[in-house]
Parts: sequence; C-alpha cells; structure tokens
Amino acid sequence: MANAISLGHNGDEDFEYKNGTLRTIEWAVLEMPPKTIHYFSNLPFGWVPKNDLEFIELFMRTWREDWMGFCHDARSDLSRLRTHQLTARGKDDLLIDAVAEKMQQWTRIQGTLEEQLSQARHFVSQYQRYSETHRLSESMNGIINTMERDIHGQIEKLEQTMRDLLQIASYPTPHIAGLRTNASP
Repeated sequence: MANAISLGHNGDEDFEYKNGTLRTIEWAVLEMPPKTIHYFSNLPFGWVPKNDLEFIELFMRTWREDWMGFCHDARSDLSRLRTHQLTARGKDDLLIDAVAEKMQQWTRIQGTLEEQLSQARHFVSQYQRYSETHRLSESMNGIINTMERDIHGQIEKLEQTMRDLLQIASYPTPHIAGLRTNASP
C-alpha cells in the first residue's frame, strides 16, 4: 500500500512566500505485518526515519516551520509598509488600499490554512488503521493542534498589526486636512 501527503503554498496568487514551497512525502507499507518499506520526500533533510510515525512527524514539523516562515515573511512585509507609512508622513493616499489588500489576502490565506489542517486531520484519521505505530493518531493530533495554535497566534498578531496600520493610515493628517480645506469653496 502506498501513502502520500502534499501540502504547500504554491498555486495561489495570494501567496507571496519567497520559495513557493510544496512539501510531499510518500511511503509504502507492507500490509501484513504493517511495516514501512519505502520512503520518499522533498523534506529539507535526507535521513531515513524509523517508522511511519516519525516520517509523518517530520513532515508535520517541516510544514509548521514553513508556515511560521511564511508568517515571518509577512511580518517583514508589514514592517516595510509601516516604514513607508512613517516616511510618507500621511502623504500616501494609496497606503490604506495597500493595507486593506493585505488584510483580504490574509483572510484567504487563513482559509487555506484551515483547509490544510482539515486535510491533515482527515489523513490521520484514515491512515491510523494502516499504521505500523498504534499511537499515530494521538501523536499526530497533538502535533496538528499545537501547530494550529502557534500559527493562529502568529496570524492574530499579523492581523492586529494590519488593523493598527489601517487605523493609523485612516487618521486625517495635516496634509490631507489641508487639501480638504483648500478644496472647500
């Protein structure tokens, strides 16, 4: 029996993650007795795991690191927006649009994360009956729940930063107030 998991950040124009990561692992299991006999992956390390549980754990940890890196890249992007906001001193009328666009992207990205978490949970529940490791479901659900909590925490921080940027960008500035005053009849 062959098994595979693929999850990643490519194929969606909203993702601007620098390396367009798509992670894939595959393995073949003898049915009787359940024993993994073949491993294939594009994970960033090349060691042969002891069993299917360790292999899936490596995949999940790498997947988490990819998402955390993605969140880090987004924080850097928001930092650049914040620097631009300070440098422009309220004179960039397009800043609100840029921040609102980032918020829309993150709403879609959250949907992608939820879909991937659902796929991972479904895979774990389906694969448990074939696993050579009896505690696969318990271990994997713990990893998935921790990952979900960690990534949602990062996304919450990003959303708060975006809300702060949007709120600050929407304040009337002397430049904009002057334009409104001068434009009055």
